[in-house]
Amino acid sequence: MSNENGQDSLVLDAAQTNEETTTEVAETEQYSADSEIALQPKTGSAPITKSDIILPTLRLAHNVGALGEEFQKGSYVIDGSTQVTQFNQKENSSTPIHLTVIDFQKSYVENVPWGDDRVPEILMSEEAVTKRNKTFNYWTDDNNKKQEPHFWPTLKLKVLVKRPTIQILNQEGELEDVSKTTFPYNFDGDDYAMVAWELQRSGYTRAGRRILSAYHNKVFDCTVCGSFKLSSSLSSFGTNKTFVPEIQYGEKHSDDFVSWASKL
Repeated sequence: MSNENGQDSLVLDAAQTNEETTTEVAETEQYSADSEIALQPKTGSAPITKSDIILPTLRLAHNVGALGEEFQKGSYVIDGSTQVTQFNQKENSSTPIHLTVIDFQKSYVENVPWGDDRVPEILMSEEAVTKRNKTFNYWTDDNNKKQEPHFWPTLKLKVLVKRPTIQILNQEGELEDVSKTTFPYNFDGDDYAMVAWELQRSGYTRAGRRILSAYHNKVFDCTVCGSFKLSSSLSSFGTNKTFVPEIQYGEKHSDDFVSWASKL
C-alpha cells in the first residue's frame, strides 16, 4: 500500500468493467486489525494477536435485508448499530460523511451463486483469474446472453470516519445526536471511528475506482493525506432500483493530522 515515505505505489487496472448490477454491495462482517495488540491480559491467557481482533463495519442499508429493516434505507450504518447519515428522498441523496483511508487491499473474489454455501475463492491478480479461464468482466455466452464476471474486483478498506455533527432521525421519529461511543478516537476536537469497508459490484465501480484514482492521479500524496465525502443515492438498473455509494474528493489534511492518522 504505502512505502516508508507515505507515498502510495499504485497501478490502476485498465480493463475494469463499467457494468453495474442490482445486487447489493457486498460487505464484510469481520475485518482483522493490522496492528499488533499492545494491551495483553495480566494472567491466565494465551497472547492476544491481530487475528483475534475485528473492526466495526461501514454498511449501506438497502431495500432488502436486516439492516434496511432496522435503519433508514439509503443510510450508512456503523457496526450494525449506529446510523451516521440521513437519506433525503426529494434530493435523492444522503447527508455526507467524511472518511480517510488508512489502508486498502484489492482482490478478486469468486462470484458464488446465491444460496451456495461454498466459501468464495480469493485471487490476488488478473493473471490468476485468466489462468483459470475465467474473467473479471461481464461476458457474452454462446446464446448471446450477458453473464456476470466469474470473479468480482473487490476493494477492502480500513477507514477513519469522522463523527457527523448533524442529528439523525431515529426509528421513533425523534432527532438525536450520533453517539460518541462508536467514535473512540479524537483529533483536534473531532471524534473518529476506525471501520472496515468492502466495495464490490456497483460499490467498486462507483466508489472503489474513484478512491484508487485519487491516489494514482496524485489528488492526495498518501492514503491519509486527504479525505473523501461519502453519500448515497437511489439508482435505477433496468426495472430495479438500488442504493449506491456516491463519493467526492474532500479536503487535504494538515501535517499534524497525517502524522496522527499514520500512527493508528
